[in-house]
Amino acid sequence: MCSRKEKFHKDIISQYWMKYNENDENWYAKVLNPKRGGKKTCIKRRNKLNLEAAILEAHFKRTGEVSEQYAPSLSQLYPEWRAYKLRVKEHLPSTPIRNDGCYKKYLKEADWIDRNISEIKPIEIRK
Repeated sequence: MCSRKEKFHKDIISQYWMKYNENDENWYAKVLNPKRGGKKTCIKRRNKLNLEAAILEAHFKRTGEVSEQYAPSLSQLYPEWRAYKLRVKEHLPSTPIRNDGCYKKYLKEADWIDRNISEIKPIEIRK
């Protein structure tokens, strides 16, 4: 049985033209390329799974959607957020130290910290 994410990806892939060429043993697909004014571009891969991954990547780049597969975790975003806060410098000198302390105390050992942000439920954060 397919998960919701797999069904979502299959629905996206089904919107695109795909063909296997027996002569050169490659898979081909046509995707819209915004850099070429929305004209279609042909992509080629050796196997079907790599082609489907390339189609999904091109689709998400073009539409601006974020796939659950590519959604970052909070543990990946924290260092980026901390660096941003240090650049902005709209805080007291003790604020980064306090932020790091809270992160280590409350979040670092949480079981949901390494999961995709799209999978985290608010009730898990409140606990």
